[in-house]
Amino acid sequence: MIVVALGLWFGFPVAIRSVTGRRIEELCRRRKLIALTFDDGPVPGMTERVLEVLDELGVKATFFMIGSLVEENEDLARQVVDKGHQVASHTQNHLNAWRVGPIRGVGDVRSGMRSMKDRELAVSWFRPPRGNATLGTVLSCWLHGCKMIWWTHDSGDTGFGSGKTDMGIREILKKVATGGKKSVSTEDVMCPEKREGLLCSLEETGGVVLLHDGKRTYEGYQELTLECTRDIVRRAKDKGFRFITLNDLK
Repeated sequence: MIVVALGLWFGFPVAIRSVTGRRIEELCRRRKLIALTFDDGPVPGMTERVLEVLDELGVKATFFMIGSLVEENEDLARQVVDKGHQVASHTQNHLNAWRVGPIRGVGDVRSGMRSMKDRELAVSWFRPPRGNATLGTVLSCWLHGCKMIWWTHDSGDTGFGSGKTDMGIREILKKVATGGKKSVSTEDVMCPEKREGLLCSLEETGGVVLLHDGKRTYEGYQELTLECTRDIVRRAKDKGFRFITLNDLK
């Protein structure tokens, strides 16, 4: 009985991720859509730079914000909205739902949404930190009227490999069992040629791209985020892709 309960608690979100991911991939491929999404902000000094680049490129994006940072930087969060971008929830304190107890994990989800709604920031989408969710995460989103979403492409701007994300249940479970991705060297991350696979895949299929405007362990990764954003938009626009926020992804 315990095994069944644990399988449902952790396995149900994996199944949702696989099914919804494939639906998003098909929709983006058919309609030539790309959604840029930025996690872990708002952070002074970084979020403003991302906004400047998006203005420069003439595209809108979705920002998954951490509730505690919204409380500290409310004016910056509103600046994102004022510039026509969409905001979404990324929990209150960026807790890994697989590493904390059920009550604490669910509380982090609910508190993050409440922090944004209390400041009249509309929240209709939620992304779990590190992509890790539980049945409690799913139920919390449903109760708050939020849709949960992951990503189809990882930009690699946090020091991990970039490229298309496997959305099949078998591939996702394999990554869970092996502990996820391995970090790569700083030189490899910053090398433009290392992003070629990501750019080529997006030019073929479109999708939801994971980027970050949060605090960085290595300052050079800030530049990497901005470079990735420019590369993605310029090349995809040449291929006729349209950039959207998640509210346009129906």
